[in-house]
Order: sequence, then structure tokens, then C-alpha cells
Amino acid sequence: MAFVSITYSEIALFLKRAFRALDPKPGPVIRGEMTFTLKLSQNLIIIVYTSVHEGAQDAAGLGTDAIRVGPMTTNFRPIRRGKFPTVKRTNSWKDTLRETIEDLILEYDHDPSMGSA
Repeated sequence: MAFVSITYSEIALFLKRAFRALDPKPGPVIRGEMTFTLKLSQNLIIIVYTSVHEGAQDAAGLGTDAIRVGPMTTNFRPIRRGKFPTVKRTNSWKDTLRETIEDLILEYDHDPSMGSA
């Protein structure tokens, strides 16, 4: 498995092209890491932790941090306990990120009350 260098701009462009309907926007910096949010409903977002730290253009060193994705309320409270699914920064990161986000969308489609807690 070969790790690749990914920039914040690459992640931004990918999310905007792949998930335009979810209106991807830069999110808050959380624990020094830049994020993106994708809006599922009035109360629910999918947050993407980019592994790019504030003030940097590239993701963390190769193999040291993964992209993480998970559902949150619009107040940035996690919907579930535990760690969010990870997307390793390999050559197939775009496919894996797309699949991970699509899985969360399907989960929400099956349980729209997910974000109302």
C-alpha cells in the first residue's frame, strides 16, 4: 500500500465535484485539523477531517494520519460514540472517501431521525 501526498485544495476540489448537492464548505479547525462539512439536513452534517493541519497546505506526513469522516449535528456534536471511519491516503483515496460518505448518506436515508437526537 503506497501512501500519497494530498493537499487541502485536492480534497476541496474532489468534495465539490463529487458532492455538489450537499454543498461542501470548509468547516471549523478542530484540534488543529482543517475540516469540511457536507449538509444532509437542517440538523445533520457529515464532517470530513482532512488530515491537513492549520497553516499547512499538505496533509500530515505520509502514513501518520488518515482522513476521517463521520456524522455530526450542526452544533458539531458527534451522532455516535467511538472513532469515525478512516480513509487512508493511498492512490485510491478518492474512491474510498466517496464510498465512506455514500455509506453515511445511506445510513441517514434509512434513519432520518439520526440527526434529531
